[in-house]
Amino acid sequence: MECAFLTNQLISLIFNFKAAIVRHASNLRPAAFHVIGQFDDCRTTRFKASLMPVNTYTHPALRDVTLHTIMQALSDPCRIAIVRELLNANGRPLACNQVRLSVSKATRSHHFEVLREAGIIFTKMEGTKCLTSLRTAELNRRFPGLLKLVSSCD
Repeated sequence: MECAFLTNQLISLIFNFKAAIVRHASNLRPAAFHVIGQFDDCRTTRFKASLMPVNTYTHPALRDVTLHTIMQALSDPCRIAIVRELLNANGRPLACNQVRLSVSKATRSHHFEVLREAGIIFTKMEGTKCLTSLRTAELNRRFPGLLKLVSSCD
């Protein structure tokens, strides 16, 4: 009984230590505990804590983006499908796996990267998820009618 209490205290201590490290290292976030798979004398498992770097995304200023760049990014049917899904979300950010596409993860990531580099989407990290939203207001100011055209095309 006391061994289980000490184990829980140890896990709590490790988690609090990890949280303190994360607060002081802006480019790190806590990862899940990984079970080593060995039991100690009290038949409890040992844990190994680790930290992983956070993905950071760069987004171009829309004033530097040309119509040619936007049109080139929208030249692929998968990327148009992504933009349409984000338009249908009405400003709510979506995780990339919430966008229905029948392509591999690597291809999906590539399409999101092309749209991000063209200034069409904005991606932010929230926990372990990458949430993506359209830069609707900025795009409508810089290229009026573009999103309306994309949403109406078949």
